[in-house]
Amino acid sequence: MKEKADFFKALGDETRIRIIGMLLIDNLCMCEIVAGLDVPTSTISHHLKILERGNVIESQKEGRYTVYYLNKDSVLLFIQ
Repeated sequence: MKEKADFFKALGDETRIRIIGMLLIDNLCMCEIVAGLDVPTSTISHHLKILERGNVIESQKEGRYTVYYLNKDSVLLFIQ
């Protein structure tokens, strides 16, 4: 049940929905998300952690950057 609650909590915020919309288009690093939304880095970091905890997004380290991508298997059913 906690996993489901975390998933729906991740979908329950306008900023997180906007991040999901950006990740539908392409995989992005945090600096690209910050620039696209014009929101402080600390705020984006908080939202990304909630999205990861809810299994909505995943991340992968690429060099000195962390790239975020949408977990399409778990999300597309709910956002179409």
